[in-house]
Amino acid sequence: MWRQLEAKIERENEGEEYEDAKGKCKRRREIQVKIDCGKCKFRYTAKFNIEEQKSIFPEFWMLTDNKKGNFYSKTTERNEKDRKRTKIGNSRKKYSFEYSLMKDEIKTRVCKQFYIGTLDISQRRI
Repeated sequence: MWRQLEAKIERENEGEEYEDAKGKCKRRREIQVKIDCGKCKFRYTAKFNIEEQKSIFPEFWMLTDNKKGNFYSKTTERNEKDRKRTKIGNSRKKYSFEYSLMKDEIKTRVCKQFYIGTLDISQRRI
């Protein structure tokens, strides 16, 4: 039981490499450097350089689970969708999400892939 608790702490709080209950070694959390996406309208590469990403990443992984939840709520926003694109209007999508990261104490909007890659989290976490 103690071994599982240690693995949980390493996994959730620190993002360190750990061994799961089956004995598989899981990778350490690292910044996922995304290739410049020409279609991204937020131009995150002009706003954030690698050093700024590297400063956000360890600050995030040093937070406890509750504080990570607070971080998600501060940096993601759920809005009603703005317009209907189908003629019938029976689309299942009801909300759109906005993601942002802090840069010099200012919230700066980024795309979802950049947000997930910078924090190295799954989509399910947010």
